[in-house]
This record gives sequence, C-alpha cells and structure tokens, in this order.
Amino acid sequence: MAYMRSRDYYVTRDGEDADLHIWVKDGYDYWDQSMWATKRPEHPEMITLDDEIIYEREEGFENASGVKIPMSVMDEYVAMRLAELIANNKIGDTIDRAAQNWKRHLLVENLAKLKSALCSIKLDNE
Repeated sequence: MAYMRSRDYYVTRDGEDADLHIWVKDGYDYWDQSMWATKRPEHPEMITLDDEIIYEREEGFENASGVKIPMSVMDEYVAMRLAELIANNKIGDTIDRAAQNWKRHLLVENLAKLKSALCSIKLDNE
C-alpha cells in the first residue's frame, strides 16, 4: 500500500503490519558516514582520499542502506508524534495538510471526526 506517492516522496509498505519503505528524492543526509554505520579512528587524523574523509563500515553494517522500518516501530513513532502535535496545537493544521496533499480516502472521509476528536484533547505539556 502506498501512503504517499509523488515525484519527491514515496512512502509504502510491504503488507499488513509489514515493513515501511521511505524514499525521498533529495533525501541523502550522509547517513553512511554517521557514527551509527562506521568505525571511527581512535586518532584525530582520519584516513582521507583527495581531501575527503573515508569511513570504514562497522562490522555487520557493510550492506546497510536506507530505509526500511518495521511497521510496528513506525506505529510507535506516529503515536509519539501525535502526542507532540496535539500538545503543541498543531494537529488540526497537520490533518488539513495531509488531507489536501495526499487525499487518502480514510483521512478525507473522516476529516471532521478526526479533527473534532483530536483537537479537543488537552495534554499536559512538559
């Protein structure tokens, strides 16, 4: 199922409760050079090639790529983000943008109900 499909963003899943795939046209953020995926030299002088830092992949990360996320992890992220949007009074505008930009039937057909329910919630902010 594709959630978002445009020339700039493509968000889809393999199947019910399967993996979520995210592709972004200009989304390269140098993840492959992050501390998450590479070994870091113990000395400040790093190995370079033509003035570009070369990072060696950490063992087990040789084939790492982005991004496939288990749907259960995305569901947890969505729950946390939903709480933030409600707490910061941004949920109504976010729902409107999503309905306008992506026109998903479930969202559009239930727009008024979702906004009414979610915008009426008042959370304790930190």
